[in-house]
Amino acid sequence: MKKNMKEVMNEFIENPFWGLSSTITPDHDTVRAFTDNYVLPHDYKELLTITDGFVLFHAGDYSVYDICFIVELKKGGIGKPDFKDEMLTIGYFMGYYLLLNQNESHTENYLYAGDAYYYDQYVCVGSLTSFLNGFIDTKGEYFPFWEVDEKNYVSFSKE
Repeated sequence: MKKNMKEVMNEFIENPFWGLSSTITPDHDTVRAFTDNYVLPHDYKELLTITDGFVLFHAGDYSVYDICFIVELKKGGIGKPDFKDEMLTIGYFMGYYLLLNQNESHTENYLYAGDAYYYDQYVCVGSLTSFLNGFIDTKGEYFPFWEVDEKNYVSFSKE
């Protein structure tokens, strides 16, 4: 049975296997400003009631970014991501960016994963909840755990 976002986060928090050192308490004003400025899916908003980002296995290779970092990426103030306006870079898992497509946030298929070095090789991995459930199901050992068909690659480059 698939876990909802609260159950997913309880798994990460309570099971030492995941190496979650701590969660970041969400600042209500920051969350409100973020949710007012971006079109976000229900499960991601639910995550923001629990934590403002997290890191698994005590390393930055498995992380869902905090709001301030996401906003800085969006503004172009940090690093490389130069994706289409509707895309939010919300995490990084072993060389893959996790992108939230705001235009699809009302569906169950808004989350995309793709190689952090490219803009044109992204695949839909469902929702953040389904992505994290897949990660839990495989204990992070089989990653990426989704089917990759090159015909289904999507480009999110601004160019």
